[in-house]
Amino acid sequence: MTATKPTLLTVAVLVLLTAALARSGPDRDDLNPLALQLQTDQYRACGLDKLTADEATRLFGLVRPAPAGSYLAESAVRRLERDGWREVDVLGLLEREHEKLLVVVDNYEVVALSPWGLVRDNLPSPGLHWAKNSLSSWDILTADGESVHFTAEEID
Repeated sequence: MTATKPTLLTVAVLVLLTAALARSGPDRDDLNPLALQLQTDQYRACGLDKLTADEATRLFGLVRPAPAGSYLAESAVRRLERDGWREVDVLGLLEREHEKLLVVVDNYEVVALSPWGLVRDNLPSPGLHWAKNSLSSWDILTADGESVHFTAEEID
């Protein structure tokens, strides 16, 4: 019976030490969503450091700030424009003498584009696309983000 008492006492001490370290440890605030939103002095001044991690998480769920706006699309547009891309309107395909030409409206001008090489199955669908050109050499982005190369052709 005496062998059991030190074991239970040891377990009790370990449990108390673990709980005390968990409540006062510096990493407790690092994982706490409320502590991440507030400055440390504000967090402690409001008495929030007395909450358990579960209580703080539940409270954060009630008072969570609105999500910040996403700037993904806007930053992508700015990057493309800075790299010389612009929006063009792809009208569709024009079949001429055993070849398919992509018909594009660019700044009120209608342009027929012939794909380079054998890339004839991954042509851009009708609608707005990003494009850039240098003289008669064109690149147009497809919906999956791939760039397809074209050469401008005369429309008869």
